[in-house]
Amino acid sequence: MPAGATVLYWSSGFGTVGRTPSRSGVVTVTNKNVIGEVRTLINSLPVSSTRNRVCPDDLMIPSWVSFAASKASKPFTQVMFQLGGCPYARVYQHGVAVSPTLGGNHLGEVYARMRALIGGTNGVSPSMTASAARAGAP
Repeated sequence: MPAGATVLYWSSGFGTVGRTPSRSGVVTVTNKNVIGEVRTLINSLPVSSTRNRVCPDDLMIPSWVSFAASKASKPFTQVMFQLGGCPYARVYQHGVAVSPTLGGNHLGEVYARMRALIGGTNGVSPSMTASAARAGAP
C-alpha cells in the first residue's frame, strides 16, 4: 500500500460501520493517524492466493477500503475484503487488480481492527464524518 493518502473511504453494504451511520454505506476518514494505521494493517497481510483452493460457495457482500490524495480526487488504491468462502483481500492500484491476493490466518483480526478504527468503536474522532460520496469499486 503506497503512502500519500489524506482521505480514506470505507464502503460496506451494511449501511453502518461501528457507530458511524451512513445512508450510502460509505464512511469518509480524514484523520491521518487512522489512515496510516489502516495502511499498516493492510500491509501486514501476507500473500495468500485462493486460486488452487476449494472454497465454500458462501461469498458475502464485500467491504472496500479506498485511499485518495484528496476528497476531490479519485482513489488511487482500493482494497476489497471478501470474508466469505476462502477469505481474502484483493488490492487494486489505479483500477487494476494486483495479483496475488492477500490473506493469511489473521485476516479476520486485521479486518476487525480496521473496522474498529474506521467505525469508531474505539471512539469516533471529530475528523471522521459520514459521507454520501461513493468511493467507487472497480
